[in-house]
Amino acid sequence: YTSPFDKIEEVNDGKVFFSSNSRNRWTAFASPNETDWVQIDFGAEKTVGRVDMYIFGDGAGVRSPLGYSLIYWNGSEWTPMDIVSRTPTQPTHGMVNSVQVKPVKASKIGVTFKHDSLGRTGLTELMAFEK
Repeated sequence: YTSPFDKIEEVNDGKVFFSSNSRNRWTAFASPNETDWVQIDFGAEKTVGRVDMYIFGDGAGVRSPLGYSLIYWNGSEWTPMDIVSRTPTQPTHGMVNSVQVKPVKASKIGVTFKHDSLGRTGLTELMAFEK
């Protein structure tokens, strides 16, 4: 789900804005779902060892998620990533949330967010790195 006020294409455009005045983000604002997901398609297989999420929140309808899981496309199905560490340990908006994972080779990665019951999740950027 993508809010009609936002664009999924902006989740990986290299621009990070935490201000509510910026519209450069993806959110699931007004989603009827308890969880929603986003994905990045690399177009070719890459090694992924770290995922950085720049979580957006306005403290009202868009909030930090209660939790998230990382998945990758193994060539035939979506598979959970093995998380090594999270900084910070709880999802926090207004900053980078960096997740070290056991390295995987993947052509696509995704994040599934469990929304806060009072709001929905937002991202200003989703980035993947080898290390």
